[in-house]
Amino acid sequence: MQDIQLLCPPLVVILMRGIIPAHNSNTIVVSPVSNTIYTVTAFGTSTLCSVSQTVPVLILTAPQLTINNSPSICRGQSAQLIVAGFNSYYWSTGDTASSINVISVVTTIYSVTSVEKATGCISSKTVQVTVNDLPKVNITGDTALCDGERIVLKASGANQYQWSNGITNPTFATVVNEISYSSL
Repeated sequence: MQDIQLLCPPLVVILMRGIIPAHNSNTIVVSPVSNTIYTVTAFGTSTLCSVSQTVPVLILTAPQLTINNSPSICRGQSAQLIVAGFNSYYWSTGDTASSINVISVVTTIYSVTSVEKATGCISSKTVQVTVNDLPKVNITGDTALCDGERIVLKASGANQYQWSNGITNPTFATVVNEISYSSL
């Protein structure tokens, strides 16, 4: 009677049958990439008496998971992780949905696993969420002035700036409450 061995890639199967004289072992470890039939010839106390047996090893299809690109976020923000390719998922966070939101304070690698219920084959993927520090911005300049005076405000601590008035330079000057007087 032949047994059928089922194999989920990239796992290996160990076949145990009678003694193989060339290897003097009754066990071989195989990692086929396609369906394969293995034959073992077993010898009794005399090499004149032998029997052969075959066993098919079938490669089963594991779930093919795809996951969205590795997001890059700022500290305190959330990232949405989306996986597709199967119908049941197990995230390293404990979540089981196909889409999860994570908030990380440090760069973190998340994993998701899916199990093919009919075959028992497992597929896993990982995704890294890169967390960037927020810039430490400092604004300098006078904050108290008289009507019509000009102030200069300067921001530092970042690579790019955008002020509330649309200016994108780190330094800008403005005139506050310029009042014109006329006589009647």
